[in-house]
Amino acid sequence: MTAPSENPSREAMSSRRSFLGPKTIIRLATWNVRTMFETGTTAQFTKEMERYDPVILGVSECRWPGAGRKRTGGGFTILFSGKENAHANGIALVINRSTEKTLIDS
Repeated sequence: MTAPSENPSREAMSSRRSFLGPKTIIRLATWNVRTMFETGTTAQFTKEMERYDPVILGVSECRWPGAGRKRTGGGFTILFSGKENAHANGIALVINRSTEKTLIDS
């Protein structure tokens, strides 16, 4: 995120404009996976992302400890947040490559 006195980079602004235009249709989805801590769950939702093609997939009950960002083999990015030292609760956002370009990191 940028401070009020700073201007976002030109690249971020152009990506944001093309992604959030007034006539842009955005497909969003949610999924309660119960846990992404099991083997094969990441591959399963990657397959579903390719099948339904949402721009952003919200995942509840991710159950990954800590917070961070991971990239899948299929090119999707997972942004997740959960309890620091426990495989409990937690959420995640799965985004495709075009959406990742619109993120502004601090």
